[in-house]
Amino acid sequence: MSTPRLAFGCDGVVIMLVCSTALFITTLDTTILNVALPSLQHAFHAEPSGLQWTIDGYVLLRVSTLFLAGATADRFGRRRCFGAGLAMFVVGSLACGLSPSLGALIGFRCFQGFGSAVLTPSSLAIITNTFTDRQRRALAVGIWSATAAVSQSAGPVLGGFLVQSFGWRSVFLVNVPIGIAALFGLRKLSESKAATPRPFDVPGQGSLGVGLFALTYALISGPSQGWSSPLIVGLFVASALCWTGFVVIEKTSPHPMLPLSYFKNPSLTGSGLLAIFVYLSLGGFLFFNTLYLQEVRGFGPLHAGLLILPVSAAGLILSPLSGHLTGTRGPRLPAAVAAVAMTASMAVLALVLSPSTSIWLLLVGYLLLGIGTGLVNTPITNGAISGMPPERAGVAGAVATTGRQIGTNLGVALVGAVVFSIASNAALHGGHLGHAMAAGPAGLFVKGMRDGDWLCAGLSLLGVLVALWAYPRRAEEQRAAAANLVRPAATRP
Repeated sequence: MSTPRLAFGCDGVVIMLVCSTALFITTLDTTILNVALPSLQHAFHAEPSGLQWTIDGYVLLRVSTLFLAGATADRFGRRRCFGAGLAMFVVGSLACGLSPSLGALIGFRCFQGFGSAVLTPSSLAIITNTFTDRQRRALAVGIWSATAAVSQSAGPVLGGFLVQSFGWRSVFLVNVPIGIAALFGLRKLSESKAATPRPFDVPGQGSLGVGLFALTYALISGPSQGWSSPLIVGLFVASALCWTGFVVIEKTSPHPMLPLSYFKNPSLTGSGLLAIFVYLSLGGFLFFNTLYLQEVRGFGPLHAGLLILPVSAAGLILSPLSGHLTGTRGPRLPAAVAAVAMTASMAVLALVLSPSTSIWLLLVGYLLLGIGTGLVNTPITNGAISGMPPERAGVAGAVATTGRQIGTNLGVALVGAVVFSIASNAALHGGHLGHAMAAGPAGLFVKGMRDGDWLCAGLSLLGVLVALWAYPRRAEEQRAAAANLVRPAATRP
C-alpha cells in the first residue's frame, strides 16, 4: 500500500521537517554526549567502564533492533512506528536528563537507542513512499541524508556549549521540546505499509544482539575484571557461539533477516567491512580524545568541542566531493583515499600525543581524520547499494548502516580495552594506585591513548586494503557485477 504522489509543496515541506528533525536529534545523540563525559564522570564519580556504557548502551540497542524495527514498520505501518519510536526517544531523553545515578542513565540510554531504531527506518520509508516522483524523491533523500551529516558535525560544538552553559543534563533535555514539536507534525504524515511484509526473523535478530552485547561487555569489563577471569572468558565464548548461531540461522531460515548469499558480492561485503573498520577508529577516537582534551589538557567543554570541529567540518565540506568522485569514478578511489587519510591521522596522533602536545599538531591529526570521514560515507553506501540489484537496495543500505553502528559500538569498547589496560598496567608497575585519567607523573592515560591510536591506525589501514579489494576500478564494472550478484574474477583488482 502506497501514498499518492505529492508535490514538494507545504505538506511536503512539513513531512521533510518532521522526518529530518527526528533523524537530527537521534543522530545528534551519537556524538553530543562525548563532550559531556568528563562532567558525567565528576557528577557520578564514574568508572571508565560506566562512561563507555553511556555511549555503547545507546548504539547497542540501536544496532540490535534495526532490522526488526524495519520489518515491524513494513507490517504495521511506517507512520505508526515512526510516532511510537519518536515518543520513546523523547521520553528516554527526558529520563536521561533527570537520571539520579549512572546506572539509571545507562538504562535510559538503552531505551533511547531502541526508540531511535524504531523511528529511523520508518522515517526513510515515509519519505520514499511520499515522494513518488524520482527527482523529488532523490532531493528528499538527499536532504534526509544531509541532515545526519549536519547533526554529527554539530554534536561536539553544540554539546560543548550546552554542557558549559547549562550542565551535562542539557544535552538530553534539549531533545524534548524538539521531539515534541516533531510529534505535532505527525498528522501530516500518510500511513503506508509494505504490500508483502517481511516475516520476522526473531532468532536471527536475537543471536546478533546477544552476541554483540556479550562481546561489548567482555571488552569493557576486561581491564577491571582481568582478561583470564571466568566471566570474561565465558562472555567471549558466548559471543562466538551467538555469532556462529547467527550464521547457521541465516543459512537455514526460510525468511532470513540477512541472506548470506548476498555477501558473495565483494562490493557489499567490502562496504560492511569498511564501515566497521573506519567507525571502529572514529568511535574510539571521539570517546577518548574528549577525555584527553578536558581531563589531561584542562580545556572546558566548549573549547574541546571547538577543537574537534575540524573533524566534523571537513567531513561536511568534503561530502559533496565524495559524491561526485563516487558517481564519476566509482567508490574505490574516495574509499581508499579516505582510509589512507584516517590511517595517517591516527599515526600522527600516536606519534605526537603527550600531556603538552602543540594544538597545531593536534589540529593536523584532526583535519586528516575529517578528510577521511568526509570522503568515506558516500562510497560505503554507494558501494553497498550499487553492488546489488535495485530490488535488494534496502538490504544493502541496512548492511552499510549496521556496519557503521557495530563499528562505533566496538570502537568505544575495543579501543577502551587497550587504553585502560595499558594505563592500568603502567600505573601498577609504576607504583601508582587507581586509574590514571589525568596526566599523572608518567602520563599514564596518554600512554594508553597512544597505543589506542596505533590500533586505530591499523584498523584504518585494513580499510585501505578492503577498499582496494572490494570495489572495481570503474563504476561500470560494479553495475555489471550487480546484475550477476557475483562479480567475474577478471574484474577483480
